[in-house]
Amino acid sequence: MVNAEKALLSGNRESVMREWRERLELSSRVNPLYGPIHHRRPDGIMRRMVRGMVPKRKTRGVLAMKRLRVYVGVPEVAAKAKLSRFEDAAATRPASLYVTLGELAKNLGWSG
Repeated sequence: MVNAEKALLSGNRESVMREWRERLELSSRVNPLYGPIHHRRPDGIMRRMVRGMVPKRKTRGVLAMKRLRVYVGVPEVAAKAKLSRFEDAAATRPASLYVTLGELAKNLGWSG
């Protein structure tokens, strides 16, 4: 997946930002290094979202996560390839009803 920062999250902008900021407050009482790890870059957020939708403990889920590549922008490797779009997955509502992952990441502290 390329251009992870352009992926859209649906919902009210303020509530989406508030829920993600509340998620950042979760940590281990013993040692915060043990997790949970909170990603702030769009590619890390997207990878974690996909991980939540895949059966990650089954063989096919493990193999799917190994094949998953998420990039911010378009890397040189994929720049020459022909990219396809899924028209049935396009956002049909007004843009004001969506939040981009890049915008969310900047609100969480990403300096990209």
